[in-house]
Amino acid sequence: MVYSGALADTLSHGSDGYYLGCAGDYNILDISSAIAEEMVELGLAETTEMREFGEEDDRYRVIFTGTNARGVAERSFSISWKPKYDKLEDLRGYIKEEVRAMAKDRKNQSS
Repeated sequence: MVYSGALADTLSHGSDGYYLGCAGDYNILDISSAIAEEMVELGLAETTEMREFGEEDDRYRVIFTGTNARGVAERSFSISWKPKYDKLEDLRGYIKEEVRAMAKDRKNQSS
């Protein structure tokens, strides 16, 4: 909708031309928990319990700043856009697929 509207020059431009595509709410704990659960399912971790990395885990450390941001897609909704996926379970399903793909890729790289 946004793409075709922009091509047809029927939508606003400039500072009035921002169309967010956001659907639902989630937080970093939801994402971390879904990753942990799938790692346990695949046998890549023993527990879903979260812990802080110690110095001995430096090779696994990821620098990550957890922040919260909220976008409201009012302008997108106003042109009849509707998200196809808007539930936390949709996100969890996507995370599951990504964890499996990354595990497979890592296995292939080590072979």
